[in-house]
Amino acid sequence: MANQKKILVVIPARNEEKFIGKTIKALGNQNPLPTKVVIINDGSTDKTEDIARETSKIAKLNHKIINRKDRGFAALGQATLARIYNESFSSVDLSKYDFLVINGADALLANDYFEKLLTKFNENPDLVIASGYCPGEKINKGHAHGIGRFYRMDFFIKTCKGRFEISNAWESIPIFLANVNGKNVKSFQEPILYHLRPRFTRAVDRIYILRGAAMKEVGYWTPYAIGRCIRVSLRHKRIKVGILMLVGFYRARTNKRLEKFAEEYRKFQINFVTKTLLIKLRILK
Repeated sequence: MANQKKILVVIPARNEEKFIGKTIKALGNQNPLPTKVVIINDGSTDKTEDIARETSKIAKLNHKIINRKDRGFAALGQATLARIYNESFSSVDLSKYDFLVINGADALLANDYFEKLLTKFNENPDLVIASGYCPGEKINKGHAHGIGRFYRMDFFIKTCKGRFEISNAWESIPIFLANVNGKNVKSFQEPILYHLRPRFTRAVDRIYILRGAAMKEVGYWTPYAIGRCIRVSLRHKRIKVGILMLVGFYRARTNKRLEKFAEEYRKFQINFVTKTLLIKLRILK
């Protein structure tokens, strides 16, 4: 079809031989099919590369595998992961695609995932980042799930400069950029995505500390940061995770490269909180 959207999918994978095949097979069931799938084999010491290559061929996917040297540890939750993604972006011509999809090697997208999200983008020209829903997790309509996240490519190229910022907040910065530029970010009740391994089973404490550090780097207004830590604790029913985030927030240093953006985002937060409070107090309608 002449008007069929061109979709680039990027999947980082390190020692994912148990899951990568199922993940790629699900991509082969999408309508439309991804135009290209880039798999970043991040120093795997198992059969990840072989399974990814074979399954991509069986699924008849146009694919590319980038092999990186083994650094000896996983990049989960770290700024290093942004570098890995950026390497994949520089290996293709982003301008040839309409959408970028970030997917995990252990994430299963429902067969109608692409179709339903593309419909949402068609209905809302201001929607620039979106995702589906993972059963069992609370949906945040003003956010987007990290896995299965769609980016409108023109937004990613023009506003995000076609790359992720090397920061602990690399995954969140595109959402904040959308916020300050008046664009929409949403997660939807449908389509569905599934995690093939239990969530937050790897280096949990460190992940929450890094999340706190990320808030400092992008200029979180302190009351807003504290409020988010409390909300995360309540959501997970674990006081410890909120405390870990606060520790990360207060220990972290500001990121000089992000100072201008951090100032803009802090203003956005203050305005957002003020407006929300006024609405709740019925001062604004």
